[in-house]
Amino acid sequence: MPAVIKRKKYFIILLIMMTFPVILFAQDGNSPNEESEAYELEEVVITATRTETEILDVPLHISVITREDIEDAGAGNAAEILSIHSGITIQDYGPEGAQQSISIRGSGSKGVLVLLNGVRLNDSRGGGMDLSLIPLVCIEKIEIVRGGTSALYGADAVGGIVNIITRKENDRKFVIKFENTSYIPYDANEVSGGGEQTEADMNWLDLFDAQGASISYSDKFGDVGFMACWDVSNARNEYVWYDSMDIDDYRRKTNAEFFKTDIYTQIMFPLLSGELNMTGLFHYSNKGVPGSLGWPSVDANQTDVSAHGSIHYTTENFFTQFLTFDMKVFYKYTSLGYEDPDDYYPVDDLHTTNTIGFDVTQELLYFDLFSLVYGGNFFYDYVESTQLETKERIGGGLFAEAPIFLTSFFSVTPVIRYDMYSDFPNDITFKLGSVFNISDSASIKMSASKSYRAPTFNDLYWPVSGNPDLVSETGYNGDLGFSLLTDRLGVDLFGFIRWMQDEILWSPDESGMWRPFNLGETLYPGCELTAHFTLMDKFVFSVDYTFIYSFVLKGREIDYTLEDDMRVPYVPLHTLNLGIEYKDKRNLISVNTRIESERWHDEGNTVRIDPYWIMNANIKRIITDNVTLLLGVDNISTEISQTINEYPMPPMSFKTGIEIQF
Repeated sequence: MPAVIKRKKYFIILLIMMTFPVILFAQDGNSPNEESEAYELEEVVITATRTETEILDVPLHISVITREDIEDAGAGNAAEILSIHSGITIQDYGPEGAQQSISIRGSGSKGVLVLLNGVRLNDSRGGGMDLSLIPLVCIEKIEIVRGGTSALYGADAVGGIVNIITRKENDRKFVIKFENTSYIPYDANEVSGGGEQTEADMNWLDLFDAQGASISYSDKFGDVGFMACWDVSNARNEYVWYDSMDIDDYRRKTNAEFFKTDIYTQIMFPLLSGELNMTGLFHYSNKGVPGSLGWPSVDANQTDVSAHGSIHYTTENFFTQFLTFDMKVFYKYTSLGYEDPDDYYPVDDLHTTNTIGFDVTQELLYFDLFSLVYGGNFFYDYVESTQLETKERIGGGLFAEAPIFLTSFFSVTPVIRYDMYSDFPNDITFKLGSVFNISDSASIKMSASKSYRAPTFNDLYWPVSGNPDLVSETGYNGDLGFSLLTDRLGVDLFGFIRWMQDEILWSPDESGMWRPFNLGETLYPGCELTAHFTLMDKFVFSVDYTFIYSFVLKGREIDYTLEDDMRVPYVPLHTLNLGIEYKDKRNLISVNTRIESERWHDEGNTVRIDPYWIMNANIKRIITDNVTLLLGVDNISTEISQTINEYPMPPMSFKTGIEIQF
C-alpha cells in the first residue's frame, strides 16, 4: 500500500477515535432562553503596586489570567497560557516537559522575575525559571506586569514580572481530570549521535503518547480552610515530523521521554486580626534530553526536584486601622541532576540550591491625599554544584512607594529602592508612574523606571565558558499607554522603549564556544496591543500584537549605528495572536492562531530562524453538572516550527480528556 494512502488511513482512524466528544457536543445545546455570563476581566491586581489596586489605576500595562481562562484554554502548563499575551515570547525546546522560558519585551529569561504568591522563584545559580514546572491545577490567577519593576521587587525584574497566585477557595469539591495526547503514526527514521540514521516502523503507541491526571480537593473545617492538589503526567515524546532540513524524510523524536508529579497543599486560618496562610509545593520530574538536531544525545537524562514552603501573614488592621501588614517567610530547595554517559564527553552533574528569605510590606493609610507603602526583603542562596563548587549570595533591599492623588482623576506614584548584594555593588532603582482617569472605564498611563540584574553563578563561574568579568546589567524603561475596560470591551494600547546597558547575552565566540558577555548598549522601541470584545454574551474575539524593533548599539567588540540594523538575538519584530471563543452554559469552542516573525540566533545575525504560524483548537462539553469532556487539537496547520534554533516543535497532536467533580 502506498505510504500516502497508509497515512490517510491512519488519520481517518484517529479522527474516528476523537469524534465522540464532538457528537456529544452537538446534542443538548443551549436553549434560546438560557443566559450566559459575559466575559469579565479581573479588575483588582496586587503585583504592580504590592497593594490591591484597580487595574485601571495601575500606571503600567498589566494583564490578568483568571482561573476560568486557565480552565478554558486547554493548555498543558503556564508557559502555554502566557504565550498568547502581548509582550511575551516563549523559548520552547520542543517536547512535553522540555524547558520553556519566558521573555517580556525582548528581555532574556533571566530578566523576568517569576513570583509564586509574591515570593521570588528565580535563584542565583541559573537565574531564569522553567515555566513548564508550574502545575496549572493549583493556580488561581496569573498577573503579568510589563516593564522594569526592580524598584518594587529588586533585581531580575528588568523585562517584567509574572506572579503566579495559587488557589484559595474552599468549595468542598473533589475534582478528577484525565487527558491523553495522540500523534499520527508514521514510518520514520531515528537519528542518533554522529548523524547515524536508522529506519523505524510506525508505532501505534503514538496514539497514546502522553497521559496526564490531576486531583484537587478543598474544604473548610470551622475557621480552617484546606486545599490539596496533585497532578502527574507521563510522555513518550516519540512523535514523528518531516525533517526537511537534515534528512528530507520523516524523523522520530528519540530520548525525550518525560515523567513528572506535583503536590500542592495549603492551610488558611484566622490569626489575631488577620489571616495566616501556609503553603507547600513539591515537584519531581525525570526526562530524557534529546539535544539539538545537529548534536543529538541518545542517553542524556535530567532529574529535577524542588520543594517550596511559605508562611504568609496579612492583616488590614495592624494595631490601628491606618496600618496594614503583609509578611512572607519562605524556603526553597531545588536539585538538578544531569547525566550523559557519552563516550567522548561523559557528564555526571548535580546542582543543588537552598534559598531562605522573607518579604515584608506595610501600608500607611492615614492621609487623604496619599498613602505610603514601604518594606523590604532578604534572601540567602547557598549553591552546591559539581561544576560551580560551593557558592553563596546574600541580597535584599528596602523600598518606599507613595501613591499621590492630586485630583480625583489624576495620580502620581513615585517608587525608590536601595538594594544590597554580598558579591556585587549596591544599587538604587526607581519608578515614577502616573494615571489620568478619563472616565470610570478608561485611563491614560505613563511610567519611567530603572532596573538591574546581577549575573548568575552560571554566568560567572561555569567551567571554561563562564565569564568572571561580567558586570550587572542596567535597564531604563519608558511607557505611555491607554487602557479601556468595560463589560464587553477591553483594550490596552502601549508604546514603550527599553534602553539596556551591559545586557548579558550568551552567544558563540570565535571558537564556537558559547559564553556570556556584556553587550554595551541595546535599544528596544516597540508597542503592544491587547484587545478583547464580547458579542452576544457568547462570542469573545481577542487580539494580542507586539512590535519590537531591537537594536544592538554596542556589541562585544564592535559599535553599531541604527542604520546597521543589528538585531538582538531571539527578539522577533512582530508577534500576533488571534483568538475566537464561543461559550454557553454547556459548550466551549476556541481557536487561537499565533504568528511570529523571523529571529536571529547569534550576535552577528548570521543564523536566521524562520517565521512561523501555529493554530490550536479547544472544545469543552459539559455532559452533566459533574462530568465534562475535553478535546483539543494543537498545531492544526502541521507547521514544523522552531523557537530555539535546531529544536523543532511537535507536529499536530490531539488531546482528549474527561473531568469529573464530586
